Amino acid sequence: MSNKVKEIAIIPNLTKDCDFSATNKIAELAYNNGVCALIDNEYAKKVQYAKGASSEQLNNADLIVVLGGDGTLLSAVHRFSDTKASFLGINYGNLGFLTEIEKDMPEQFVEILKGNFGVSEHLTIDVTLNGETYTALNDATLHRDAVSSTIKFSVAVGEEHLYSSTADGIIVATPTGSTAYSLSAGGPIVDPTIDAVILSLICPHDLNSRSVIVPKEKEITLTVTNAVGNAVLNVDGRIAVNVKNGDVLTINAGKKVKLVRTSDSFFYKRLKQKLF
Repeated sequence: MSNKVKEIAIIPNLTKDCDFSATNKIAELAYNNGVCALIDNEYAKKVQYAKGASSEQLNNADLIVVLGGDGTLLSAVHRFSDTKASFLGINYGNLGFLTEIEKDMPEQFVEILKGNFGVSEHLTIDVTLNGETYTALNDATLHRDAVSSTIKFSVAVGEEHLYSSTADGIIVATPTGSTAYSLSAGGPIVDPTIDAVILSLICPHDLNSRSVIVPKEKEITLTVTNAVGNAVLNVDGRIAVNVKNGDVLTINAGKKVKLVRTSDSFFYKRLKQKLF
């Protein structure tokens, strides 16, 4: 696409950019290219070329520019869950599957400011437990707590009971999250533009277990039948909720998150760089 950006919201990682030097560089690049840079009001005095803004004003920017790794980008997606903006991740972390450009690529950032970028829409999942709904871009994990040995639960897809399992837990991942925890548990790598949900068991007692890929239209139901102590629902590694015996979790496809992409083959290039 070519649609020049007028306003960006900058979300820094205060651990990796404690002196705001990286944030200042990004704000200066925006300023020099006629783009208004916004920053949280509390950091405004530390960033010369950015204007202080409220969360609502940040939410309404054309782009939300996140400085950090995948974890920082996930935090921003949760914070601005109702934004219409696209997220641009600039990698100051390690793996960077969600981020688009590296910290030493100012030319690419300037091209994005000029509107020379595309947008990739990534599926989220909504997990409902005891009347509360939690949204994940990467994954939702039902797992044993620190004192439990294993948990027992059943899995249904639509109206069909799929299996019952005794395991350390189960990962319900989006294609975006297929290269995260799900991959470590033996799950498949799935192109993030595919609309599907991946079920992967964690250390199951049944050695014949396999991951299952479910179309987004199907509702998934997890029922905890036996847990020594409590089980835990973990959402994107950021939200933890206790789960008790008899609790039922329902998982449905959620809305899509827009991520800035500069290449149609981004995912496969990143796979080659990071995994192969």
